[in-house]
Amino acid sequence: NFHAQIEPPSYTRQKPSLVEQTVGDNAEVRDFKVIEGSRVRLQFKLDRDPQTAELRLTPVAEDSSLPAATEILPLTLAESDSALNWDLASVARELEAELRAKAADGMELEPLKFRIRVQADRKPTLHFVRPDEQLEVTPSTEIPMEVASSDDFGLSQVGIVYQIGNGPKTTLHLDKVAEQPVTLATLATLSLEQHPVTFQDAVSYYAFVEDNYPGGSHRVTTDL
Repeated sequence: NFHAQIEPPSYTRQKPSLVEQTVGDNAEVRDFKVIEGSRVRLQFKLDRDPQTAELRLTPVAEDSSLPAATEILPLTLAESDSALNWDLASVARELEAELRAKAADGMELEPLKFRIRVQADRKPTLHFVRPDEQLEVTPSTEIPMEVASSDDFGLSQVGIVYQIGNGPKTTLHLDKVAEQPVTLATLATLSLEQHPVTFQDAVSYYAFVEDNYPGGSHRVTTDL
């Protein structure tokens, strides 16, 4: 029997899960997927007591032409110990795993091979709901702006920036969200009468969003 206890990173706010399998005569463990950075506790229960056992972990290289280094995790076993346990503190990339074991009489377990696949933290998305991409206005117009954004695990901040002519870029609105929702609608109003605009000026604008990825926020901007 085989099972894996999976604890996703706390920032994802996802619940722990359990993968359980019974390995039959075909000696195959099905692949399973974890969120990037998850803690994974592996346990194998064999039908007889092994004297030695090791788990071999090989990162799956993005470039198949490059050799990948295999990490070997041996176990020191007590007598009558048929349960093999490994604790992987943080799985950050896809791994090829292979379990090897040998009994005291020299009989070897047929190697069990499987993959731990990784669900990466994706970049957030956003777009302007309004205004339209281009519009003509008068110098006294108030322009309502709305941005819709989303992320797989949580948003940390959303902002809208504008620029009049060749002037400085100015933040119209910045929404830092402590609750880190997975979707957010951001509203703001650009009041042109507060600026010395003329009929020869143009106003450009864009929005940006950052997620709550602890390894360094993923930042995405709209087109200008």
